[in-house]
Amino acid sequence: MLEENGAFKYQSADELVAATIKDFDTENLFVDRAIKLAEKETRPALAAWLVAYRGSNNRNIRELQAYLGNDARTGLEEEDEDDND
Repeated sequence: MLEENGAFKYQSADELVAATIKDFDTENLFVDRAIKLAEKETRPALAAWLVAYRGSNNRNIRELQAYLGNDARTGLEEEDEDDND
């Protein structure tokens, strides 16, 4: 789900930062699943490390979004199709 693309070298710094933000957000989807699995498997040390790792990702997202002048979740929230009705 993370994208590596040779065309990135032609994009502006803001576009690269936005792509990095989306990569961190995508990574958090997998980290969330790993946290649940670690808790289910009774692996508290692993779960704690994953929670801290997710916190680090969230901090990176906030800092990069601030660089772009955005709120932390700008451009990351997906709209539900049901909301359009």
